[in-house]
Amino acid sequence: MQIALLRFPGVVPAGQFNASSIAPPLSVACLAAYLLRRGLQVKVIDALGEKLDNFEPVPGRKDILSRGLSVDEIIARIPPGTGVIGVSCMFSSEWPFNREVVKSLKAAFPKASIIAGGEHATALPELVLDQAPEIDAVVLGEGEETFGELIAARAKGSPLGEIRGVAYRNNGAISRTPPRPRLTALDEMPFPAWDAVPIENYFNSSQSHGPYLGRTLPILASRGCPYACKFCSTPGMWSTHYAYRSPANVIDEIELYIGKYDIKCVEFYDLSPIIGKNWLHDFCALLLSRNVKIFWQMAAGTRFEALDENLLSLVQRAGCKYLGFAPESGSPEVLEEIGKKLNLPDFIRTVKLVRKCRIGIKTNFVIGFPKDTRRQIFKTLLFQLRLAFAGISDAPIFLFSPYPGSEYFSDLRRQKVIGDLDDDYLNSLGLNVSFKGRHGYCGNVGPRELFFYQLSGTLLFYAVHYLTHPMEVIKGIIFWNSSSSVLEQRVKKSINALLFGRHAKNRAVPAAK
Repeated sequence: MQIALLRFPGVVPAGQFNASSIAPPLSVACLAAYLLRRGLQVKVIDALGEKLDNFEPVPGRKDILSRGLSVDEIIARIPPGTGVIGVSCMFSSEWPFNREVVKSLKAAFPKASIIAGGEHATALPELVLDQAPEIDAVVLGEGEETFGELIAARAKGSPLGEIRGVAYRNNGAISRTPPRPRLTALDEMPFPAWDAVPIENYFNSSQSHGPYLGRTLPILASRGCPYACKFCSTPGMWSTHYAYRSPANVIDEIELYIGKYDIKCVEFYDLSPIIGKNWLHDFCALLLSRNVKIFWQMAAGTRFEALDENLLSLVQRAGCKYLGFAPESGSPEVLEEIGKKLNLPDFIRTVKLVRKCRIGIKTNFVIGFPKDTRRQIFKTLLFQLRLAFAGISDAPIFLFSPYPGSEYFSDLRRQKVIGDLDDDYLNSLGLNVSFKGRHGYCGNVGPRELFFYQLSGTLLFYAVHYLTHPMEVIKGIIFWNSSSSVLEQRVKKSINALLFGRHAKNRAVPAAK
């Protein structure tokens, strides 16, 4: 049976600076590798990666553009006679557009089964199946084994109710089967099938989630997260079970990529890559003993409690250049409210140790939680400034959004603060650097005021950082083809586009007419 796996085009607000990085589709590459190992015929259509510089107006919307292949181009790449089309629905903000693409897929391939998976599909399977009758089933959570069993069931004509971890239509109603146990033997899983995606396009884009350090690939050393923050949808997608690969297995993958793709850096996409000292210590020691020459970073965010001076010294010698942390707030009251188990004084001490080892740092903050007060928001902004003086290079502020699958989403639905899950609500989840179209969920501070705090806090942070660390500017000019921070990477890319016209469409996109 021919199988097609689709990564949808990206969705971006029209006229807005495109500050987000683009990343190879790790989940699709993992699923493709699993299916290929089973001897199945798999074709991956990475609609974003195949045409990174193409922006088109979304039909019926003047404020949103799609990025990547057009729908006709996607359909043309799906092999004739394809029996199953797997679609990855990751972001709720992109679902309205994804839904329309699915309709076109079904019209072009009426006999194919369409199976959806990903964060959004797992969080709202009833909504997905109700709004997209073209979709036959939704994979809930971790996808490899479930997707494989769905393909086998279609080939045999077996009932879907016998497969764990699935939502499907059952005599006019939507049913869920019991959850599937999480995968634990991760060393036995195949490495992602990067040859199945246009990986050179991503290399040529010269982007990463952290500072750009050369040709970069993502890597996943663990799955799941043992924590359960109220704003996060991870518990619904992965549960709180945490499983990790052996250090040797991860390094085998890195060495493969060095030889095959000439990569210079790997980025860990784990939800919480640093949980304890032992794994990180063994990983770094093995990197050094095997003489693996690679930069690596954890820009997506990790815990800090296991890091001490001795371990950080080892981490630095093993090639780590950048660590991302997610304190979320500078207010202890907010941290307790959102379920974030973090001690701020201990965090500051760790930050100083990381900087002592000359490792770059990013910290993520969120303001506008439902119970936030102005005093608590000001505490966060002051804490952010304190980190600027401490030498942190990036400290983005995000405005709270109640993502489907999170505890906050369920609470706000019960309180009727979130009404119908219509396209207006879903599209609003993708707006971070704008107040236009944004919904307000904070009972004490409105969305426009929150946007003012976000913008002014960000500008003040970077002003203080570069005034107190002027050598960062000098080094950034001397070493133009690399970067020490995410902001520096974005600025250099924009300047290159202005001066030389390279990747100009990545810099900004015009408003649709």
